[in-house]
Amino acid sequence: MTFDEIMAVYTGSNGDATKALYAQLGTFGPAGGVALNLFRACKTSERAKKYRGGNGNGRYRDQAYATKSWSLDNLCEALEWAAPKLGITWGWAVDTKMSPDAPHREVIYIDTPCGQVSFHNDRRGAGPAYTGRWDGQPGQAPARICTWIDAIMNGKPCGVPALVACEPDQSHLRRTAKRRMQAQQADVDGPGGKLL
Repeated sequence: MTFDEIMAVYTGSNGDATKALYAQLGTFGPAGGVALNLFRACKTSERAKKYRGGNGNGRYRDQAYATKSWSLDNLCEALEWAAPKLGITWGWAVDTKMSPDAPHREVIYIDTPCGQVSFHNDRRGAGPAYTGRWDGQPGQAPARICTWIDAIMNGKPCGVPALVACEPDQSHLRRTAKRRMQAQQADVDGPGGKLL
């Protein structure tokens, strides 16, 4: 899959395409398992913020947040044994800028090879305390996760420079990431398309 195809799965609502991506990621060992749960947590978190209504199983928003929490639990389990092998730093911290009685003060930070991603949660999951700091770049998780998935699936390097802040609707994520990947390829290929 290309980056654009991965982003299309992320932004789309095609359950079969999402399941197919998860199945493919499952074949890429520890990195694929971590990336799968990052992708799922990010997608369900974003959807939960938009959902209205419900069905016989409750409110759609609550169902999406439950899936996010489940994905974060799976992510923590995968990270506990895979992070050292993958060189990933991660852990939990409290968002001290939030009110002490706010329900989602716990934050998990994951420093992927393609940049930091983080998620607020209603409870702290398994894992260490995070010793780093938030990079101060909101809205970057979708592009960073999809870039890492592209790198995993296609054997690409993932040295990603700082991304620009995303617009709230995140409609420009594809263009930003595509330009970044083209710039990285130009750096690899060198002047005149020659490999450096």
